[in-house]
Amino acid sequence: MFQLEMGLTHLADLLNKLEAINKKKACINNDLARGRKCLEISLAFNRLSDREAQVLMLSSEGKTVSQVASELGISENTIKTYLKRINDKLSVTSKKEAISKITGQED
Repeated sequence: MFQLEMGLTHLADLLNKLEAINKKKACINNDLARGRKCLEISLAFNRLSDREAQVLMLSSEGKTVSQVASELGISENTIKTYLKRINDKLSVTSKKEAISKITGQED
């Protein structure tokens, strides 16, 4: 009986470790997908800086100015400045238009 309990405990530990690995893998894949998307934005609109592409990518995920600022560790005013520069460079008047332009959903 003791060996069975030890075996089950060991199995539970292994399952927990596998679950943790899968979560890390999902995070890595998510980070890679985000990085790829950011690079695609930079390449498609080579007028944008890497940071502007990051801001636009995060905005396209539906994040607010506050959320983007928090994620990037910079102020909301800096994000607003980036968004203004993005709008100027892409010849649009709003974040929504910029996102539509990069996603190819222009009217």
